Amino acid sequence: MGINVFQFFDALPGMAWTMLEDGQVDFVNRSWVEFTGLRPASGESWRWEDAVHPADVGAVTAHLQSVRHAETQGTIEARLRNAAGEFHHFLIQWAPLEDAPHGVVNWCAVATNIEPVVQKRERSQAALDFQLVVDSIPIPVAVTTPAGEVEGLNQLTLSYFGLSLSDLKDWKASEVVHPDDLKETIEAQIAAHMAGTSYNVESRHLRADGIYRWHNVLGLPLRDQSGAIQRWLHLLIDIDDRKRAEVALANSERESRLIVGTIAGMVALFTPEGQLNGANQQLLDYFQLPLEEVVNWATNGITHPDDLQHCVETFTASLKTGEPYDFETRFRRHDGEFRWFQVRGHPVKDDNGGIVRWYGLLTDIDDGRRAVEALREREIELQLIVNSIPGLIIVLRPDGAVESVNDQSLRYFGYDFNEHQKWKTNDIIHPDDRDRGVARFAEAVAAGQSYEVVERLRRHDGVYRWFQVRGTPVRDYEGLVVRWYFLLNDIDDRKHAEVALANSEREFRHIVNMVPGMIILSQPDGTLDGSNQQLLDYFGISLDEVQDWSTNGITHPDDVQVNIDTFLGALKSGNPYDYQSRYRRHDGVFRWFQVRGQPLRDAEGKIVRWYGLLTDIDDRKQAEDELRRSQALLVAGQRLIRTGTFSWHVETDELILSDEWLRILEFEKDEVVTFDRITERIHPDDVALFAGKIGAVREGDEDSEYEVRVLARNGDIKYVRVIGEVIIHRNGNRECLGAIQDVTQRRLTEEARDRLRTELARVTSILSLGQMSAAIAHEVNQPLSGIITNANTCLRMLAATPPDIETALETARRTIRDGNRATEVIARLRALFSKRNIEFEDVDINEAVSEVVALSAGDQRRNGVAIRTHFATSLPPVNGDRVQLQQVINNLLRNAIDAVSGVKDRLRLVEIRTQLGGDGQISVAVSDNGIGLDPDGGTRIFEAFYTTKNNGMGIGLSVCRSIIESHGGRLWAEPNQGPGVTMHFSVPSAEEASITAASH
Repeated sequence: MGINVFQFFDALPGMAWTMLEDGQVDFVNRSWVEFTGLRPASGESWRWEDAVHPADVGAVTAHLQSVRHAETQGTIEARLRNAAGEFHHFLIQWAPLEDAPHGVVNWCAVATNIEPVVQKRERSQAALDFQLVVDSIPIPVAVTTPAGEVEGLNQLTLSYFGLSLSDLKDWKASEVVHPDDLKETIEAQIAAHMAGTSYNVESRHLRADGIYRWHNVLGLPLRDQSGAIQRWLHLLIDIDDRKRAEVALANSERESRLIVGTIAGMVALFTPEGQLNGANQQLLDYFQLPLEEVVNWATNGITHPDDLQHCVETFTASLKTGEPYDFETRFRRHDGEFRWFQVRGHPVKDDNGGIVRWYGLLTDIDDGRRAVEALREREIELQLIVNSIPGLIIVLRPDGAVESVNDQSLRYFGYDFNEHQKWKTNDIIHPDDRDRGVARFAEAVAAGQSYEVVERLRRHDGVYRWFQVRGTPVRDYEGLVVRWYFLLNDIDDRKHAEVALANSEREFRHIVNMVPGMIILSQPDGTLDGSNQQLLDYFGISLDEVQDWSTNGITHPDDVQVNIDTFLGALKSGNPYDYQSRYRRHDGVFRWFQVRGQPLRDAEGKIVRWYGLLTDIDDRKQAEDELRRSQALLVAGQRLIRTGTFSWHVETDELILSDEWLRILEFEKDEVVTFDRITERIHPDDVALFAGKIGAVREGDEDSEYEVRVLARNGDIKYVRVIGEVIIHRNGNRECLGAIQDVTQRRLTEEARDRLRTELARVTSILSLGQMSAAIAHEVNQPLSGIITNANTCLRMLAATPPDIETALETARRTIRDGNRATEVIARLRALFSKRNIEFEDVDINEAVSEVVALSAGDQRRNGVAIRTHFATSLPPVNGDRVQLQQVINNLLRNAIDAVSGVKDRLRLVEIRTQLGGDGQISVAVSDNGIGLDPDGGTRIFEAFYTTKNNGMGIGLSVCRSIIESHGGRLWAEPNQGPGVTMHFSVPSAEEASITAASH
């Protein structure tokens, strides 16, 4: 190709290049180099595709191949990259260069820059697409300039207001926006325009029919690629139905709260799991605790300990079965007093039968107060989600294929674009709504008209929510539907608000009918205008007849005036009323009722209705009268027999004491009595005994019986006998029920009698000893005198020289005679003073010991000694003299009591044991924890006239040993490991004694 051709190409106003048959570029003109910055290296060739946009290479290559194949010219649009890396649109024209003899020898291309033309064309298309989008949005839309002037409106906007575009341009000066909302709306727009941010405001807009409806106005700035605001898009979302639902729900909840608040009783609300989550003011006033503390009713002491287990078991059982509960229990009022309540609870169920709440009614059956309160908390939240608008946007083709999904939809459903294509078959639409939704879409496509459907759509977490789906077709200039725009408006909260409103009304009706009492409703002037079924069933007449309650005989004649005065007085003052009255049942029987009424007021405090609650307290009134009579008789009886009763809860040390108990121990009625206070009243010598008895009950003993001395306030000593028996409640708690008896007078009489008996025995013993001594002296004096005389004579005869042996022998024989005579005298005297013969018989040793212990009770009490017996079972009898054996046991027991009487630092204790030995001997052991024996006392205590007592004679143990030995047994002493000594004696059983006698 000659140089002139290249110069021609350089002179062209566009880019030009040539290439060989194999596609290699062999020449580019100056315009090409200046635009692309690409120049073939010297001696090298390169491919033209390097300058073409990658997305256009395929089309250009295919076009070039067709041109080269046809060896003809061709034209195509493509994007070429400049030296800065930017792509511009070019019109590329191809032409073959021919050599006559050889045909096509090269190809020439010329590219003309058409970027301005393409941009203008794209702007026109963008404007057209924007208007189509605006027109397809299924809600009113307004487009304004950055300065705020109305630029365009979609047809829905014009139809809603019934005005033209020119009319609406001056909307700020018209009544399009409600006058009360206009200022706020304008201020929101101005602030958004100044900040360049979106705005969201709620205001009322005048519809073509003259009705203002609430709208959520959302303003969005539309920016170009540089971020500059080109125009504003204003969306009007109709929220009037939601607003009305919110107001209706709020009014319903307020009325429910007023109703519950006016019910004359205490109401508690529980979750289906039993968690307390609400209460009326009456309940909080009763306990004077915040709800957070009342929640812990099972642990914080407001429920009586004796009733707690039953409360928990009954309540838990109802939660499991879903059945209502009804039981009685005691609750502690804020002043510490426990009061009885009738507790009734009913579940509230939804349409599917599931329990959504428990209502509990606590009726004070101490004085008849009862209450019902319902507390409901509802929140309505409406969210409209969209990329830049509040909603989910999905675009479909006419055949139902998904064309695009905005980001909010992708996030909401949690599915990718491909999964959205399957919306007709997958779980995006609730299975129960899917067929209807698909059918409605098909009908709309066939008719080519907008449509609306309400259905449930699945959120990414699997929860289905209600949506209002609005579909609008978009048409091209020929009127053909090219796509469908769908706005998915989340109305789940509104649906729930509607359901909540219906449930609230249904729950109110349920509350009135479930209250376990008679409810009556009155107008502000007192006219009856409603009641529950329980009241009509009680009277057996219609509500119109109940209206004449003051004259038709259903009110007791003696109570009519108090009814009229109290009820009319409450109507006049507006204060609640509370009184008791008798009403005639349908069978003619008059029964007592507690009548309570509360006014229901509106937001301004005006009474709009009265609610009355009639609680049957007839059984309670009779029970109270009977209880008062029984208590009066009990108090009088206890005073007469000087016996007071008590109840002691062992686990908590709670004491319930009768008036007579307090009188005996000299406590005031309002004093707090504890075991420490009681111990202060116990005689110091009996404190250890009292503590031991209390400790035994704590450790598991079931019964106790003992006597203690009590110090009176004036210093006197009272003797009190205590008897207690332990019962075990169903919850495992132990309660000791018993009585104390003031036995001071009887004990003083017995002690005086015992002292007199002891003194008489002492005097008798002294007199008997004197008589015996005189008799012995008189009877023995003569033989002793003879013995002395004969002895002197014998000495003289033997001293003579020579000794008179014969006479001395005679005097010795006379001495022996007089000695035998003295022995006979003493034997006769012993027989005379004993006045009885020893009689052996079978003796039950356990029974003999028990009799002696019983006879020693006086000494035991006087000395504050505890005696414990441990008898072996199935002991064989002993063959012996019962009186002598009991004399031995009595002597050992009295010695033991004397030994512990001086003990101050421990319990004074004497123990008696019986047992059968392997050698057939029955042994008795008497142990004490007293002063014990001296080191040499163990061997001398059985000597006659040896004693360790200041007033003892020293012959008791000597006589005891003689008696035991006469029975074939033995008596001995052993020191204890601790303080005290143990005295033992053993005698053969009757069987062993007979075997021994037979062998002898």
